[in-house]
Amino acid sequence: MRRMTKDEAIKWAGTQVELAKRLGLNSQGTIAGWGQFPPALRQLQIESLTRGELRAEPECDRFRVQAA
Repeated sequence: MRRMTKDEAIKWAGTQVELAKRLGLNSQGTIAGWGQFPPALRQLQIESLTRGELRAEPECDRFRVQAA
């Protein structure tokens, strides 16, 4: 499985500023500091926002909340 990249997330949102807004962040500077890949919890958030268009990597599964 391919890893979700920061560039893919930005492309989906349109800009770093828009991605930051959608993630509830105050600044696009946080996104600029991610490196190549979003942090695990942000990947899960992005997966949810994109309705699975962008998928979180398997190691993020340990952070998933299981439905009751």
